[in-house]
Amino acid sequence: MINTRALFIMDDKDQDIGQALFREGAFAIPIDILEQKLLLHKGLVMVSQGEYSTAKHQFIKCINTGKSYDPRIKKECANQLRMILA
Repeated sequence: MINTRALFIMDDKDQDIGQALFREGAFAIPIDILEQKLLLHKGLVMVSQGEYSTAKHQFIKCINTGKSYDPRIKKECANQLRMILA
């Protein structure tokens, strides 16, 4: 049997977004970070399809989205923008 853990999604109304919260074994991920991850992946799909203009807008939107952020996502967006603009 595959060992899986439930994912708990929290929004701005939840307590102290800056801390990692645990709910019965599930890791809490702020909605801002999930949205940024989605935008990053949308941009990567656009790059793979050769639609660089649309990809650029997705990466910029990802960088500007949300109050909390994952630095790895922002770094990857910045790297992708550098490659597009080079």
